[in-house]
Amino acid sequence: MFLFRVANYRYILAAFGDRVAKQAVAAASERLSGMLGLDGSVRTCRHDVLGVRLKSGPTLGDNFDTERCHAWMRLVCETVPLVPFECGPDKVHLWLSGYWTLGGDPDGFSTPEWQFPYAIPDQRQPNWAQQYRKDMANASRALIGVGVPGGDTDSGGVMRPFWQKVHSVSLGTTQFFEAFARIPDDRGNSVSIASNVLSLERTGFVRLLDLHMVRQVIAELDRSSEIQAAVNLSALSLRADPWWDDVKATLAKRRDIAERLFLEITETAAFASVSDAVRFVDGMRKLGCRIVLDDFGTGHASIRQLFALSPEIVKIDRLFLRRATLSDRDREIFLRLAQLAGSTGATVVAEGVETRQQKQIALEAGVDWQQGYLWGHATGGHPRSCNIAASEAHSMSAAL
Repeated sequence: MFLFRVANYRYILAAFGDRVAKQAVAAASERLSGMLGLDGSVRTCRHDVLGVRLKSGPTLGDNFDTERCHAWMRLVCETVPLVPFECGPDKVHLWLSGYWTLGGDPDGFSTPEWQFPYAIPDQRQPNWAQQYRKDMANASRALIGVGVPGGDTDSGGVMRPFWQKVHSVSLGTTQFFEAFARIPDDRGNSVSIASNVLSLERTGFVRLLDLHMVRQVIAELDRSSEIQAAVNLSALSLRADPWWDDVKATLAKRRDIAERLFLEITETAAFASVSDAVRFVDGMRKLGCRIVLDDFGTGHASIRQLFALSPEIVKIDRLFLRRATLSDRDREIFLRLAQLAGSTGATVVAEGVETRQQKQIALEAGVDWQQGYLWGHATGGHPRSCNIAASEAHSMSAAL
C-alpha cells in the first residue's frame, strides 16, 4: 500500500482557490492511474492524500521487495511534480510526499518515507498569494524544460548545459568548466533560466532542477574523461536525504567522475539548515567531489558559509571586480575579499572578468583563476567548444 500526500495542497488552496486545488488532486489521481495501468488502483483517502494498492504486474513485478517499492515511489514523487496540471489558465505543479508499507493499516502511517524537500511560503507577507501564483507560472517554464525521466531524449527534457571556462592566467589553461542551465525560448534560441531560479526556490521545486543538471554534468564527465566541470546547487538542495541516492550511488561507483565534479553552491537562498548542509557537503566530499562557494560577498554567500562549508574554491562576485575599476577604495575591498577567501586555504576565482584592466586588478590581488567574457562566453555542445583562444578573447575585449 502506498500513500501520496499533496504536500503543497494548502498553499494551492490559499493561492488558487478550492476549485483549482480539487482539480489538481484529481489530476494527480488520474496521472497515478495512468502510471499503474492494470497493476493497481487509486483512491482518495482525504482531500490531499491518495492511496495506491498494487498487485503483481509490470509496475513492480511479482515480488514487492523494499528496493522495488522504494524505486517506484521515487519515480512517482520525482515525475508527477515535473508535469503541470492545467486548471483553466493556471498551470499548477504538485509536491508529493510518499509513504508505503507491505502490509498494515495505511491510516497508521505517520512519517513519510519520501518527503518532498519543499520551501514553505511565508503567508504573513502582503500579497503572498499573488506572488505564489506568479512564482508557480515562472517556475513552470523551467520545470517543463527539465522534462520527465525516461522521456524522448536521453535527458528527458529540453534543458541543456552551456559551458564557460575558468581560466588560469599564469598557466594559460582551463581549470574547469561551469555548466549553466539553458532552455529554448519561443524562437528556438537558448536562454538562461537565471530569472526562474528564485521562483523555483520560493515554490520549492529547485531540487528537481539541481538533480537534472547534476545528472547531465555527470553524463558529460563520463563522455569526456579529460575535463573537470562544476554544476550549480541551490543552498536549499543541500540536504543529505534520499533524493540524492542515485547520484551518490553513481559517484560511489565512479570515483574518477566524482573527483572531476565540482558542486557550486549559489547565493540566492539561505540554508534551510546549516547542519544539514554541512552533512551533505561532507558526504559529497568523501565521495571525491570538490565544493565551490559561488558569488562570495553578496546575498547569502557570507563568511558564515565560507567557514561552515570549507570550500576548496571560492568565487568572488563580479560586482566587486566591476567596482574595483572605479576607485582605490573599491579596489581595496576586492583585495580584502580575495585575502579573506584565500585565508581558508581555498583557491580564489575572480568572476566577471571582461576587460584587461579587470584581469590585471585580479592578478594584483593574487587571483590567478578567472572567469568571464575576456576568457570566453558560455556555449552549448561539448565543453571544449567554449575554449576560445586567449589571444582571440583578448582582441574581442580590447575595446572595453
